[in-house]
Amino acid sequence: MIDYQVSCCLGIPEQYRSTAVDLYDEAFGKKFSFAVRRTDSRKALFRQGFTLKHGIGAITDGQLLGIAGLHSKEGSLTGGITYADLVSQLGWLRGNKAALIFSLYQRKPEPDELVMDG
Repeated sequence: MIDYQVSCCLGIPEQYRSTAVDLYDEAFGKKFSFAVRRTDSRKALFRQGFTLKHGIGAITDGQLLGIAGLHSKEGSLTGGITYADLVSQLGWLRGNKAALIFSLYQRKPEPDELVMDG
């Protein structure tokens, strides 16, 4: 039997940003590939746009094992990705296509509601 000591933290520490991006893309990359086909472009958007204070991290032995994104009236894990970022990084046509597709995935929480963002 392996005994793991896992701690959860509200707000993913900055030092785990790249790992959080990798984990998120591993879980949702196929879904988001309709909006942003190239993995490196998708990860660059996530790396720049993640608002880590709106996430939960599971950490053991200094390693980030898993994440969950939260969406409330205060913001969301992916809320830092803007339309301007999409157009700037992907170009006008691909950026607009990505913005349209991402808008289909967006869910707004009701007052006093917390949505699991991913």
